[in-house]
Amino acid sequence: MSDAASEPAVNTISQLIRLITDKHLPAFASTLKNVFRATDSDSTSGQQIAQIILRDSALTSRVLCAANAANLGYGAHTKIATVSRAVVVLGVNALRSLCVSAAVVESMTGPRQFRDRVRDALARALHSAFQARDIGVSEGLGPEAAERLFIESLLSHIGEIAFWCYGEEFAVRMDAVLRVGMPTAEAAREVLGCSFQQFGRDLLQIWKLDFVLQNSPEVGLGNRLTSAAAQGWGHPILKSIVTEISQIYRLSDEDTCARLQRNAEAANQMAIMLGIEGIQELLPDHTDAETIENIADEGQGTQYPEPDFKLQMRALTELGKVAQSRKDLPLLLETCLEGIYRAVGLDRAAICLISPDRALLSARIVVGHQANVLHALLNWPLTAQSLRALQPDLRCWRQERTTHSNHPKNPMKSALSFLFDTLPGDALLATFSVDNRPIGILYADREPSGRALDADAFEGFKSFVEQTEMVMRSLRRA
Repeated sequence: MSDAASEPAVNTISQLIRLITDKHLPAFASTLKNVFRATDSDSTSGQQIAQIILRDSALTSRVLCAANAANLGYGAHTKIATVSRAVVVLGVNALRSLCVSAAVVESMTGPRQFRDRVRDALARALHSAFQARDIGVSEGLGPEAAERLFIESLLSHIGEIAFWCYGEEFAVRMDAVLRVGMPTAEAAREVLGCSFQQFGRDLLQIWKLDFVLQNSPEVGLGNRLTSAAAQGWGHPILKSIVTEISQIYRLSDEDTCARLQRNAEAANQMAIMLGIEGIQELLPDHTDAETIENIADEGQGTQYPEPDFKLQMRALTELGKVAQSRKDLPLLLETCLEGIYRAVGLDRAAICLISPDRALLSARIVVGHQANVLHALLNWPLTAQSLRALQPDLRCWRQERTTHSNHPKNPMKSALSFLFDTLPGDALLATFSVDNRPIGILYADREPSGRALDADAFEGFKSFVEQTEMVMRSLRRA
C-alpha cells in the first residue's frame, strides 16, 4: 500500500489543523517556541537567538539578508556578515522580529497552484506588521513593546498563509468561490466555518503560542489599513483610516500618507530580502505619487543615533561572543565600532591601523555618516616620534581648546599633535593594543550632525575600547 493511500482523509477543519500542526509545521512551531523562550528571559542574550537561527542554514541566510535590508535605514556602510554581528547592530528585539519573519517565509513555501495567494498573504502580513509597529512607536511604546506588535501582526495572518500552503481540498474549494467573486471573509466562513484569523488562532493554540495574539488595537488598525490599501489613497475607506492614524501621529492627513508610504516601502524592501515579492503590487495606486514622494523626502531627514545605555550594556556583553580566535580580529573591531556608533550615539567611528612597515597610520574600517569622507581624512605618515606617542591605554577627548585624557603620562596635545592638527573638530581617540603593543587607534566624532561631545560619550567610547582589548587578550592565537 502506498504512503498516500495509507494517510487518513482530511474531511474536517479540525483534521486539517492537526495535519498542518503535526505534519507540515512542527519545525516552524519549535523555532517560534525557542525564540520566545530565549527572549522572554530576564537574562536574555542575543547569542541565544543567534544559536537558534544558526541551526538552520536557510533561516540563517534569510535573516542575514533581511538584517542588511533593515540596516540600510541606519546609515551604516558595512555589510552584516554574521548573525552575531546582527545581534549587536539590530539588538535583541529587532532580531527577534526578523527571526520570526524569516521562519514564516522559510516554512510557508506552498504548492505551485496557490503560490500567488501565498505570496499575497505574506506580503500583506509583513506590510501590516510594519504599520502596526510604527503606530505603536508613535504612541510612545518602547522598542520591546513595538516589536511585539510587529510579531503579533505578522502571526495574526498565519492562518491564511498556512491555509494556502497546506489546505489541500479546502484550499481548492476556497479558490473556486473566490474566483466567482465572493468576498474573502464570506468565503472563509463558507469553507472554514470561521475567519482566517480564528483559523490561525487555533493553530497557535495547539502550539501553545496563542498568547502572542493580544487583540492589540494597533494591529487591528494596521490590518485594516493594509486591506484597504489596494483601493488607492483616494478611496473613502482608506481616507477615513488615514485620518484615524493621523490623530495618533499628530500629523496632517497628507504627512500621514507620506509616513505610511515610507513604512510600506520599508516592508517591500524587507520582503524582497526575505525572498518574497508582491508588497509593491498591494500598495495604494495613489494619484498624487509625486507629491507624497516629495513630502517623504522632505520629512525623512538624517537620523543620527542617540545614546542608549541599555543598548551599550547589551552590546558590551555581546562583544565577548563574536570572536573565537585572534583571526576574528576584523569582526571584533567592526562590532566594537558598531557599538560606539549606535549605542554611544556618535555620528561615525573608525579603526585606523599601523601599516606592516610602521610608516603609515590609516583608516581600515569606518561606520556611520559621511564614512567615505572620514576614510579619506584619517591617513597619517608615521615617524619614530609619533610611534612613541602611540602608547598603550591612551584615551583622549580632543576639543578645539583643550584635550582631556585619562593617561598619566605625556601632554596629549603635543604628543598627538600629528593627529590633532588634521582633525576637523572635536573627536574621541584611543590607542588599540594587542599584547600591550599599539596596532592602531579608534576614532569617533559627531561632526556630521554638529552635536557636541560630552562626558557620557567619552565614557561610553572608552568602555567599548577597553572591553574590546580585554576580549582580544582572552582569545586563542590559532
